[in-house]
Formats: sequence, C-alpha cells, structure tokens
Amino acid sequence: YIAASSFDFRTFDPEGVIFYGDTSPSIDWFVLALRQGKPIMQIHNTLTNITVSGGRHLDDGHESPPLLSESCGH
Repeated sequence: YIAASSFDFRTFDPEGVIFYGDTSPSIDWFVLALRQGKPIMQIHNTLTNITVSGGRHLDDGHESPPLLSESCGH
C-alpha cells in the first residue's frame, strides 16, 4: 500500500517542528521539522531510528508544498 500526506505551509522561521505524530510516544514516533531552514525527518520505532535531512531552504516566506509518502509491500 502507499500512504501519502500533503499540505502547504509558509514560514520565515528556520527552526521548528512542522508535524509530529506517534502511536506510542516512547516507542514509535515521526517528526518533520526545519533545522537551519532545511527539512529534517526523524523516524523512531522498534525497527529503526533514522534522521534524514536535505533539500532546499523552506524558510523564505513562500508557500512550500512538501509531499511525504511511504510504500509498503510490492
């Protein structure tokens, strides 16, 4: 299956959480944030603990439409 979420946001702030979700806060969670203006994604669960960052600066005050998706299975 494919799970996808999209949304628009606008900010001049180079640091901060955009989206946070969890099913059990100490066991598994997901964070989408800005660090020094660039997107950073952190995933923590029983299988992995990973941080990924990169892309263009999103703290320019213009509307920014990130798309997050995950593919599972074949």
